[in-house]
Amino acid sequence: MTWLNGLRADEYDAAGKCTRRGIGAATINRFVTALKGFGRWMQREGRVSDTPLEGLRKLNAKTDKRHPRRPLAVSELRWLLDATRKGPTRARMSGPERTMLYRVATETGLRSNELRNLTRLSFQLDGEFPTVTGQASFSKRRRDDVLPLRRDTAAELREFFGDKRPTAKAFNMPDGSADVVKQLFRPDLAAARRAWIAAAATPEEREQRDASCTLQYRDAADRFADFHALRHTTGTLLVAGGANPKTTQSLMRHSDINLTMGLYTHTIADQEAAAIAALPSLGTAPTQQQTKPTDTTDTPANAPTTAANDATATGENNTPATSKNSEETTAGNTPAVVENVPTVENDTENQPENGPKNSPRNSPETCGLYGTCTVKPGQSGVSEANTENDEKHQENMGFLKKKEKPTLGVEPKTSALRKPCSAIELGRRVDVSTETLL
Repeated sequence: MTWLNGLRADEYDAAGKCTRRGIGAATINRFVTALKGFGRWMQREGRVSDTPLEGLRKLNAKTDKRHPRRPLAVSELRWLLDATRKGPTRARMSGPERTMLYRVATETGLRSNELRNLTRLSFQLDGEFPTVTGQASFSKRRRDDVLPLRRDTAAELREFFGDKRPTAKAFNMPDGSADVVKQLFRPDLAAARRAWIAAAATPEEREQRDASCTLQYRDAADRFADFHALRHTTGTLLVAGGANPKTTQSLMRHSDINLTMGLYTHTIADQEAAAIAALPSLGTAPTQQQTKPTDTTDTPANAPTTAANDATATGENNTPATSKNSEETTAGNTPAVVENVPTVENDTENQPENGPKNSPRNSPETCGLYGTCTVKPGQSGVSEANTENDEKHQENMGFLKKKEKPTLGVEPKTSALRKPCSAIELGRRVDVSTETLL
């Protein structure tokens, strides 16, 4: 572990300038993984009884990011491709060839080593769904990866390849990844920035573009836009285009979704500005809500407010419920003309305090038909005899206090009149009682 810590140290010259930076925590972690795997292999093969390398611990790579990358915006990509197409030959690659390399790298997410080993046979450009296949021997996952291509890109690739042999390399890239960045990408990125600044319409706009970080290799946040940043751009544009995380992970060929969404997916400045612009405005004055005052001067404190009390005040649904015995007797003895009996308006002066209000069953016109009556003697031509009989029936229905029940046979006249009945039945019962007495 001391040897690894020595590799992390930076080297400085006599003037105090850093001449070589030490390796980062991510590189240390890769070494630790390789050493622990080697120790487990020795133990499994019986070469050692126990491996001391299991005690090695990895470092927190998040606190020591040496080369963070940023994605390129769509406008930056277009300026890069346009300037590269018009640019000179670099490292034996013409401008159109480098343009096609950057475009395929951005649209597929292939790594530098994977692109370097592609051949003409790796591309299937005919058919409805054109594809490119990365060989397992050069893939990080050690398996063949088939990736879709855009149709317009496939059409340009057919023209670009022309009559190349099937085994010929698709792109004549330099051998090392560092050479790709140093000899190809950085010069093309700088040329694109110069062209973008020169295209400013006014001197003021030119100064603003020159002070910005657009198309710079290293921005103000110490993030780098190198060739591998095109792979970060792929993941970012997939998510921005509406691809779900699982599809993005599959196209990026990651085994862990956290690697896809956490490292290779970024937010673009235009998206951040649009998200902030969608927030509600907080600079406006609050709106005063007008509330209608409630006048409670004429309303008692304990006044009922339910719908049932309102119905009582308007005289609705005020017919009292009768007993089961009374309903059965009335249903059997009431003439058929009772259903069309007219009603009268409420007469509060002629209604008893505890009795029911006027209804079709107790109005003056139907007095005696249902065995109940609330009309006082002398009203509407009603005799006192009928009033006496009505009081009997009101007593039976509970509107008047019942008198003490007489002994059976002692008062046959009143005993015959206890059950409620119609006026016709009432006359019949009176006749029967009179004959019994005679």
